[in-house]
Parts: sequence; structure tokens; C-alpha cells
Amino acid sequence: ALKLIHRKQLSDSRQERVILNEIMIMKRVRRRAGPVLSSLVLSSISTFIHVLTFSPNSVALFLPRHRRVPLPQLASAKHPNLIKFLGAYQTGSNLCIVLNLCEGGELFDRIVDRGKYSEADASEVTRKLLGALHSLHTQKIIHRDLKPENCLFESKAADAEVVITDFGLARALDGPDVHKSLVGTPGYVAPEVLTGDYDEKCDIWSAGILF
Repeated sequence: ALKLIHRKQLSDSRQERVILNEIMIMKRVRRRAGPVLSSLVLSSISTFIHVLTFSPNSVALFLPRHRRVPLPQLASAKHPNLIKFLGAYQTGSNLCIVLNLCEGGELFDRIVDRGKYSEADASEVTRKLLGALHSLHTQKIIHRDLKPENCLFESKAADAEVVITDFGLARALDGPDVHKSLVGTPGYVAPEVLTGDYDEKCDIWSAGILF
């Protein structure tokens, strides 16, 4: 069971000690658990962190500390169809990115549930995603892993906004080797990525084949 502790109840130093202690306990559990339980434990860590330090409408994403996620640019990239970036901090070997909580599920699941999208509906979703990508590219960020599983709906409402999320492979366009790394998901990756010579236009390719 998670302990629901509000930020105002703890000093900053006490918050940090509690967070580190909880992460240590969860990691011990993960080492003894199977892959499914490990995933649940990781979710528990995230839920604890966001309840402790932020609000019930946010979620914490843990990445290895060495991952070169372009945090300043992400914080500056604001668009209705980009997941809201609320902050970040480092804890031990982890980089914790705090994002707005989206409870509407993946675009992939909506496509499956609906069976098909009309041309008008598909073009509207595509328009929104391209607008979000334009905002990212304006901030000199390349996503590199756009796919239906990385597009979430803010709520389960039929008219909920779709947002691009999962910036684990995102990089600043001027970063080292960002145009050469072989990354992405088969089926959605642009041909030029496979040749190791690409730019932000690879995101446009991926957006174009979502439907």
C-alpha cells in the first residue's frame, strides 16, 4: 500500500530522505520479483513520488541518470498536444521527470477499440500531432520514437485531447551523434534513420504512418 503524504506535511530535507528510503525499499522488492511485478513496483514508486511532491494530476517517469533528455528545451516547448512537463530532479542514479497525468489511454488502444477512424477524424488527430511536433522542432528537439503507443489521451472522454509523450529517446538537435543513432520502433521509423543520416523530419514520417 502506498503512503499518501502531502508536500506541506514535510520539510524539503525530510521529503528527500523519505523518497530515497522508499526507492531503496522498492528496488529490493524489484530484485526479487518477476518482470510483471517489477513493472507494478516501478509504477508504485512513481505514484508515491508524485503524490509526495506534486499533485494527483501528475506522474513521475524514472530514467537512468545518463540519459541525455533535453530538459530545458522540453520545459520551453508548450503546446496543447504535448504532455505538460512539470519539472525534473535527480535521485541517486535516476533522473525523475514529472509529467501531467493522462488517464485516457493510448492512441493505439483507441484505434483498436474503434475499429477504424474516418478520414476526417484521422486528419484531425494528425493535424494536432503535427502541430505538437512543430512546437518540439521549434525548440530544437527531435522525438525519434513517435508511434500510437506514445500518444496518450488526457481523459477517457470522446473529445479528449491527444498528446505526444515518452521523451526517453528525444534529443536536442545539436546534440552529439543525434543524427546517427539507430533508434525508434520498427514499422514507424523513417528510412533515413536506418541509414544513420537524419534530422527532425524523421518525426514527420512517423506521424504520417500512424494511421
